[in-house]
Amino acid sequence: MIRIGPAPGWITPVTPEYGPIPSGKAMQAGYYYLLFNIQERTGIQQRYDHLAVKVLNNEGVQSMADISVDFNPSYEKLLFHTLQVIRDGKVINKLNSNEIKVIQREVNLDQYMYDGMQTALINLKDIRINDIIEYAYSITGYNPIFGDHFSDYLQMEFSAPVRHLIRRVIVPSDHLFNFKYLNGAAQPVITSAGNEKTYLWEAKEIPSLTLDINTPYWYNPVKTVYMSDYASWADIATWGLDLFTVSDPEKKELERRIEGIICRKPADSVIVQAIRFVQDRIRYLGFEDGMNAHRPDKPNAVMNQLYGDCKSKSLLLAEILKLRGIDAWPILVNSNTGKVLGEKLPSPLAFNHCVTGFFAMGKIWYADPTISNQGGDLEHLFFPAYEFGLDLKTGTKSLTPLPTATYASTKVREQYTLDRIGAGATLKVTTIYKGGDADYQRSSIATTNPADITRQFQNFYSALFPTIKPICDVVVHDQRGGDNSLVMEEQYSIDSMWKRSNTNQKVLVCEFYPLSFATFFTGKKSPPRTMPYMLGYPIDYEHQTVVELPEEWTARDDAIDRGSEFFQYHHTIHYADRRLSIVHVYRTLKDFVPAKKVEPFLAALQEVSDHLTYRLTYDESLAGGKQVSWFSWIVTLIVVAVSSFFARKIYLKPFTPAYSPGFQTRQIGGWLIYFAFVITLTPVRMTWQLFFGVDFFNSQIWDMFVDMDGTLRNFVTAMIIFFELVLNMALLVFSILAAIMFYQRRAGFPRFYTLLVIAITVVQVSDTLLVAWLNITPATEQSNMKDFRQIITWIIYAGIAIRYFVVSRRVRETFTEPSAIFPAEPSEENPENASDDTPTESGLQSE
Repeated sequence: MIRIGPAPGWITPVTPEYGPIPSGKAMQAGYYYLLFNIQERTGIQQRYDHLAVKVLNNEGVQSMADISVDFNPSYEKLLFHTLQVIRDGKVINKLNSNEIKVIQREVNLDQYMYDGMQTALINLKDIRINDIIEYAYSITGYNPIFGDHFSDYLQMEFSAPVRHLIRRVIVPSDHLFNFKYLNGAAQPVITSAGNEKTYLWEAKEIPSLTLDINTPYWYNPVKTVYMSDYASWADIATWGLDLFTVSDPEKKELERRIEGIICRKPADSVIVQAIRFVQDRIRYLGFEDGMNAHRPDKPNAVMNQLYGDCKSKSLLLAEILKLRGIDAWPILVNSNTGKVLGEKLPSPLAFNHCVTGFFAMGKIWYADPTISNQGGDLEHLFFPAYEFGLDLKTGTKSLTPLPTATYASTKVREQYTLDRIGAGATLKVTTIYKGGDADYQRSSIATTNPADITRQFQNFYSALFPTIKPICDVVVHDQRGGDNSLVMEEQYSIDSMWKRSNTNQKVLVCEFYPLSFATFFTGKKSPPRTMPYMLGYPIDYEHQTVVELPEEWTARDDAIDRGSEFFQYHHTIHYADRRLSIVHVYRTLKDFVPAKKVEPFLAALQEVSDHLTYRLTYDESLAGGKQVSWFSWIVTLIVVAVSSFFARKIYLKPFTPAYSPGFQTRQIGGWLIYFAFVITLTPVRMTWQLFFGVDFFNSQIWDMFVDMDGTLRNFVTAMIIFFELVLNMALLVFSILAAIMFYQRRAGFPRFYTLLVIAITVVQVSDTLLVAWLNITPATEQSNMKDFRQIITWIIYAGIAIRYFVVSRRVRETFTEPSAIFPAEPSEENPENASDDTPTESGLQSE
């Protein structure tokens, strides 16, 4: 029952200033506090609130026409003193006990929390713009769980402007208080009277404070005063230990209950089994009214009811582990403001959550028993980033740093199989969640049937493909043990993937956009910031799009790295054998961006966002074949003509044979058979690569460079492709000449082939290094290893070939034809022109 009565006699009465109010940006809240007067007397556990607010517009009417006061009936009593509306200087009394409604809203019901709070609600009728609403009430009673201790935080700024602010706290003189002042909050005026001390804060014309968008939960820019009569965090730990105590008889009863449920050895199996039991068998539900908001249920009570809140579940898990010989204890944490927990004064109100710590196998581990459906062995157990906590165990003196959450990742692979140009496709999506991401998805799908999941995913992809249809329901593969992974497979059919270009109706466009990936790059912009920008952390996300094309395509490989000290982004594009692969990788490195670095951070996000869409274009006017590049054919004819000219001069040039002592003419044999194989295949291999591999004669490969932005990288890329054509065409001509000279056993072949091998080696190594430096091809481990093996293999061959053709006696005695026009006759006077039957000094023939 809500009562109406006079204001307490101990307060200092304050009359609002009803005069004209300022105008301008400060009035954007829709209302203006003429008076914000809060006085508290801790000795009698009573708080008095007196507020007067002027309504400025329709939004203000909507916000202020309902007066609501929250209180806990289990230990608080609410007394209304005044409720009036002042309109045009006239006072209208609105305080009527029959108009006061009491409701129990349970704002945390969606989180399975029942706090027992009630709301006294008064709906004011006929509220108009420029009305002044003035009301006062007092609440008597503190939560008995805190004994005679008192701690609170006093807010000195609000989302609406305030003309006159008063915060007055009266405490017993023998209570020693600590104070902490944040964001320039003023210190109080202190007075004493009798056995009480008064702290008074007073300010006028306080502007409204508006938070920048996307600020972290832990960030508090408000001028705030923390006050507490707890001397240290050790006092809070002692207070908590008393609440979390379990008697010996209760422990024996708990041992009886868990026998046969929780194994005894080995330690890691005991721990995982205990965690799974408390997480999954004990449902999360809390009745946190009164003292229950801070005192856990006893473990045996939890086992009876099979539910508990965070405190009860954490205590139960700790006691189970203790019974299995593992040192364990509850830990108080704050799931929102843990990062700045150390900036607050010691107080039980600093915490809103409880977890469990334990020591096993030489180290300290942590678990949150409220996370249902969690997976992973002990090494892969995800623990959220609570930052700091208070251990409820003997000897605790300060807050404990908690581990940073890092084990969470998601990999998405979308595979499109295009039916034909201009038609539809099938889409197969495979998503692999690990760690914390797997826990979240597992919990999400636990209460959803496969058909609903399929429908949700279909709606998600319909933003890109309105006609998309599922081929079958989503298939889930759950690996809850080990490294904790969950795989979801989806299959869809898409009627049409192609659209007509807005600029050319003969051009078809097919776009690929990583929809699940893009949410990371929709930066929330705002006016110049003065507050940090929140980042999701940890995020480790990879999105791969694979496109199976119906015909060969011209696509340029590429690799891009972007990022800053706050995130990393890597993007690769690779095409081979009608398959296009597009990979995006994004990782966050920190959980927030300082205000002064937000602008360049958002600029970096925008730059990444510009690379997310990939387009395939198809010109129907060119259908039926590739358009020939006359430029490359002209370059080829010129290079072939020039190379052939010099090749002919080399071919016709007479060479003097390099005879060996005891010379006799030999046919191609020995190791030359192996070199004959390589020399014969080299022009064949080069011809295939030039005309069927790199596709130099397709005009599209040159069109890619028409719209380049003129950067050094693009210029060098274009030059590399041009010189690849020129040099390889020249080398092809000279490799054909080498084959001819080899089989004709020309005397100039060894020297010519040695120079040709050196030239090929230099071209191959230089080309590979330049391509790698410019990231023209994707820097994948497989492609790097393949290129590395090819280069090493050729260098080894080149080293062997050069040495062999320089020092081998068989080479000197095989390649003896001096000229293609005038073959040399052996000289009778030359002893080296002996017949094959002439023995050497050793009587042996040497290679």
